[in-house]
Amino acid sequence: MPLKAVVFDVFETLVANGPDLWLASFQRICRDQGLPVEPQALWDAWIVLERDFRRRRLDPQTLQPAEPFQSYREVWVDCFDRVFRQMGLSGDPTNAASLCIQDLGRRPTFPETLSVLQDLDGTVKLALLSNADRASLDALVGHYGWHD
Repeated sequence: MPLKAVVFDVFETLVANGPDLWLASFQRICRDQGLPVEPQALWDAWIVLERDFRRRRLDPQTLQPAEPFQSYREVWVDCFDRVFRQMGLSGDPTNAASLCIQDLGRRPTFPETLSVLQDLDGTVKLALLSNADRASLDALVGHYGWHD
């Protein structure tokens, strides 16, 4: 049976999304907001809360989304708000979450990504999927021109 379609997960398959890229975002947050904290310390505190959200996002028994649905933007604003308060910082959580989403929308592709997609284009149907929200995924798709 001939191959008809290929589905790619986006983050960490087609584009990089490692801790080094997140740390760069946290460096920008600290610099832009004038926060008197090391970016690594802010990241270390924030990621604990963000991972807790990921664990609760799906019911492990039913694999159904938790109710009510929360977007990454909503959760990240809350995580930044909580971390800023815990650390005694007067940062802007909405701005920090927006910067992270903006940076996700510009993640670099892996070296082979573009050539693989070009080689497959027109020979099979291509699809992208992600558990990321539309805000960052749509920005990334637009950034690289991965449209119909």
